[in-house]
Amino acid sequence: VITFKGSIFAADNFELVEVRDRLETALADGMGPMVVSTAATGAWERWVEIDTLEIEPDHGRNFTSFTIDMIAPDPLRYTPLQVSNRVGLPQVEGGVRFPQRMPMNFGRVSAASRLSLTNGGKVPLTPRFMVSGGFSAVTVTDVTTGRALQLTWPVAEGEVLVFDQGTRRAEMPGTEVTRFMTRRQWFSIPRGETHEFRFEADGVIGDPQMWAEYKLGAW
Repeated sequence: VITFKGSIFAADNFELVEVRDRLETALADGMGPMVVSTAATGAWERWVEIDTLEIEPDHGRNFTSFTIDMIAPDPLRYTPLQVSNRVGLPQVEGGVRFPQRMPMNFGRVSAASRLSLTNGGKVPLTPRFMVSGGFSAVTVTDVTTGRALQLTWPVAEGEVLVFDQGTRRAEMPGTEVTRFMTRRQWFSIPRGETHEFRFEADGVIGDPQMWAEYKLGAW
């Protein structure tokens, strides 16, 4: 439960009525994101439901006060939505050169195909991974822990598959495909840690890419 108290100070009563109307209009839907921004912590938001709005009578004056009672079903606060960079399928750099000496070098996976996410929040981070088609099967791996998600289901070029770590569901536009997953090792990123991710695909058509959407959370 959140109680927010505020005041309206205007040039005259006419302006006060305009401000009051804007306040009532902003809360008319009864729910929405409440964003609080400070110089020290930046912007954080919670999804809230409006319980009551009480505005004191202004009696023709140019000032009044108000109280808003809200309920936040999720007690955590979050940063605005963040979107990572996009990465493509793994590409091998380097590799065997002749004449070859021990130890043999078979190359390494290019850094450009690895997605790195850092949890700068105070609670575990559960991002949504988006993978664009086309392919017949795809695997998303948390390289840091070895946990993986795998789906054997065709995704056409131009469509986007979503692995939602928070809800533990795999979805495409208008279709839930969680039941077709062959590996369901859902993962999260503990506070203060950085994890690397990559994806692999079979039956590739076009240029599949992966990116993440997430909000850092805190109490």
